[in-house]
Amino acid sequence: MSEELQFMTEVQNDSQWLEDNYNKIQEKYPNKFVAIASQKIIASGDKVENVIKAVKETGRNPAMVLIEFIPEKGLILIL
Repeated sequence: MSEELQFMTEVQNDSQWLEDNYNKIQEKYPNKFVAIASQKIIASGDKVENVIKAVKETGRNPAMVLIEFIPEKGLILIL
């Protein structure tokens, strides 16, 4: 499998895992950025820069990891 296809498959799996576990994650990480790899949270923090740094410290490339902001329950984000 090509690296790009493997990355897309992993991100899709991690996105589905996030969706399936969103309520639990939202309770534990309100208003935090989380980095997800292999269907687990590998880093979290208030600032995305800190999460990216923590991901790098695990030896992973942050560009190849799903990083999402998890708003607190009831918070509405206008993009």
